[in-house]
Amino acid sequence: MYEIIRALENDDIEVFYQPQVKLRNRKLVCVEALCRLQHPSLGLISPDKFIDKSEETDLIFHLTLNVIDKASTDWVAWYNQGIDITLSIYISPYVLKFSEFTDLFLTKVAELNITKNKIFLEVTESIIVDNYEVELEALSRLAIKGVTHGNTK
Repeated sequence: MYEIIRALENDDIEVFYQPQVKLRNRKLVCVEALCRLQHPSLGLISPDKFIDKSEETDLIFHLTLNVIDKASTDWVAWYNQGIDITLSIYISPYVLKFSEFTDLFLTKVAELNITKNKIFLEVTESIIVDNYEVELEALSRLAIKGVTHGNTK
């Protein structure tokens, strides 16, 4: 837990991107934002080593906002260079239990003037949440505002 807190405080969460390309014309259509924790002595740490620990606390909320901030800022830079692609961001169902998540996400998208259909939120299914009603309400609010989302395993 300490290392996750340290990484957030020191801005040591790195975002990498996996491209999605249309095979027919080899055109880049989407990138998936993938986070890594940059440790001062261990180097890059993959999410399978820290996401589950962050889901045990509110750290998953802060980690997700950090990734959204970095990834959406990168998307704007690419768009300004003429690269018009969709940005896919994985989020834990635990993040959706925070009532402020939807508003913070929509505010960030509006501040950066990102077309909402250019961001796809992929809700991970690796865990079972306690309250599906809260998750569904958050996803419904995002969908009403034009944000697409889906589930992934």
